[in-house]
Amino acid sequence: MKGMKIIFFCLMTGMVVFSCNETSEQTGSYAGGQWLQDAYIKASNSNCNHYFGYAVAAGRDILVVGAYHEDSGTVTIINLDNTASSDSNGTDSGAVYVYKKTGDEWVQDAYLKASNGEAYDYFGYSVAVNGDVIVVGAYHEDSSQRTITNTDYTASPDNAAGDSGAAYVFKKTGDDWIQDAYLKASNAETGDYFGFSVSAGEQFIVVGAYHEGSEQQFVTNTENSAATDNAAPGSGAAYVFKKVNDNWIQDAYIKTSNSDADDSFGRSVAISEDTIVVSAEGEDGGQRSITNTDGAACMDNMCGNCGAVYVFKNDGGDWIQDAYLKASNADVGDSFGCAVAIENYCIAVGACQESGGGRSVVNSDGTATHDNSIQHSGAAYVFRKVNDNWIQDAYLKASNADENDNFGDSVAVYGDTVVVGARYEDSAQTYISNQNSQAGIDNTSIHSGAAYVFIKRHDSWVQEAYL
Repeated sequence: MKGMKIIFFCLMTGMVVFSCNETSEQTGSYAGGQWLQDAYIKASNSNCNHYFGYAVAAGRDILVVGAYHEDSGTVTIINLDNTASSDSNGTDSGAVYVYKKTGDEWVQDAYLKASNGEAYDYFGYSVAVNGDVIVVGAYHEDSSQRTITNTDYTASPDNAAGDSGAAYVFKKTGDDWIQDAYLKASNAETGDYFGFSVSAGEQFIVVGAYHEGSEQQFVTNTENSAATDNAAPGSGAAYVFKKVNDNWIQDAYIKTSNSDADDSFGRSVAISEDTIVVSAEGEDGGQRSITNTDGAACMDNMCGNCGAVYVFKNDGGDWIQDAYLKASNADVGDSFGCAVAIENYCIAVGACQESGGGRSVVNSDGTATHDNSIQHSGAAYVFRKVNDNWIQDAYLKASNADENDNFGDSVAVYGDTVVVGARYEDSAQTYISNQNSQAGIDNTSIHSGAAYVFIKRHDSWVQEAYL
């Protein structure tokens, strides 16, 4: 049967939806087709500096868009199509918009607000969707609560732990979206930034808190338990939640085996089935290879802010560290792990400060450019699992890579398609390039941004489109 892939290209004031209409029967390999702009989406209460589109997520015929600087003071959900609050009584409280596809048209299905929303909570900074479940992060939320609230539409109103952060779970009941749960870390403290990143799987939700400060170096699989020391500020943590008897519980508290201060573990999180990926873009290990030994990682701190990514798997109900991923050209300040994505056994990792001089894809396993001749151009890496081991499958560079483009500051993966964002790319081009490895080179529209689509064809990755 014919299929259609959808990706997003996000702006600060609006969002463009791109679709790939495939022109032949799907047989597991690339089916051809052209990328086209399918829709241009604006919030029904659009206003200056809302940052609508900063965070996006997609499901089947559903789009979720965060606007973490939205200013409405309302604390209720509006389930009326194309309707949202227009007041400005909650500066930067944030909002999330849900869109559904009806026939060939996208419509705004719901307007989500936190039930305890307040100014500067940044609700909508991160979003995720899986089926009829939406997760929203608000990493500046201030409650000191250390338990989960499973009562619909209920959340703590105290502000005793500034920027501790929260995440909210919404579910669809009939035709309406409701707030199903209010998630807090079991060791919530001031400045943890819980909710900076979120991801939703079939059974689990993952929330990152990259400012969390415990020095623990192992995973806690005891429910609703986490370390309370603060001996490693900014080391970061990730939390796994699951639903049991219609209630959400904290299933695990994840720390790395080489956790250290300022690693920023939890900056980006992703989940697929029983595999979780968590990045630590401030990690300092000097290693340039992958460690597939459970619970092992480099401890040398010889490469400041190189960054690392950790893979965790569910083993008989317990989460364990399965692999430690490093770039094969890891270097100081690369920020490897500024973004991560996973589907099945394919992981995409962005390194938005990487400086390699290449402008093409390297398909040799474990190989990447080392020259540092295009500062902060950025790169992305594709990893795959082979015979129970993770390997670096490809090293992706933009065909028009230039200084400070930050290619890799967002990534997505779907089947044999990887999408990479470069928000500081400078071309003024206003159309899509569907020719392989073609991209604008004019640099006349500073920080206009671009997205790049890569596909795997005959075991090699190629840049298919420039959006």
